[in-house]
Amino acid sequence: MSLYSRSSERPAAATSAMIRCALRPSTPFTSIILRPPQRSVQRHRNRRVDLYWNANTEPNLEGYDIFWSPTPDDADFEYMVSTRRHENYFTDIDVENGTTYYYKVRAYDRWDRVSGFSNSIHDTPRPDGTGLVLRDYWGRARG
Repeated sequence: MSLYSRSSERPAAATSAMIRCALRPSTPFTSIILRPPQRSVQRHRNRRVDLYWNANTEPNLEGYDIFWSPTPDDADFEYMVSTRRHENYFTDIDVENGTTYYYKVRAYDRWDRVSGFSNSIHDTPRPDGTGLVLRDYWGRARG
């Protein structure tokens, strides 16, 4: 599973995703154009956010770039990390409970062409439900 902490250092190659060009001169014009990742969903947990999206099916797909923002404004999204072509999930572990985080995903191909962004998804991590007392219909504590 892909885990990421904003405080960890990114490999030098990963930062190139921030400056990916739309089309390199050597790119064949017959290449398939990538579509944005679809059906992005999240699952909040205690101090982590799990993101999932439908895998793209284009044969020239190389992977996905994940971006995050503390606000829903498009201008505030920053590159986080890239995943490989078969990793259509990501876990952000550098989050605080009670704070809302926004994410977008885009696909990239072997020629560094990128798709549009997925829809913005957001999540607010929260603690697991511990110390709860469940009561039955008559008010008796169970479990």
